[in-house]
Amino acid sequence: MPSQSTPYKRRRMHAHACVRLGLALLLTAAIAAGGAAERAHAGLFDRMKDIYTAPDKLDEVREEYDSLTETLQEQNEKLQQTQQNALDAAARFEEQQRAYEEQQRQWETASQSYQDQNALLAERNRELTARLELLEQERQERNALLRKALTVGAAIIGVILLYFIAMRVLRITIWRRERRI
Repeated sequence: MPSQSTPYKRRRMHAHACVRLGLALLLTAAIAAGGAAERAHAGLFDRMKDIYTAPDKLDEVREEYDSLTETLQEQNEKLQQTQQNALDAAARFEEQQRAYEEQQRQWETASQSYQDQNALLAERNRELTARLELLEQERQERNALLRKALTVGAAIIGVILLYFIAMRVLRITIWRRERRI
């Protein structure tokens, strides 16, 4: 038999006292009712017999009480185990929830970092595109200036050659005229 705690003993003693009080009231009621009955000797004998069989019934009630108490205790233990399992499951769920929230925060931080990097890279790309356009424009201007310089240079050389040729033609013409005279 398992060891019984003090509250359990008190309850059991209280139950025994209640049973004894009930038996005493029953006996008193039986004796009081027996005086009014017509067959006093037969009723009294039956009542006396009931009084002597009462301890057997009391033992049965006591056994039922003990059985119910054990069943209640087992159910209480099962309930406590179920509660503990539920608390453990809740703790695991809460831990997983915290882990998911932490992972979500990390993803949000990484996402924000990537967005910031994208913004910086987009700005850098715009700057490089503007610089490339400026360099292309400068190259076109330099090419245009070079073409103008080549055109002017060619024109000057053409004028000089034309002058040289014209001077030669003029000298030859003058020389031929002088020779004819």
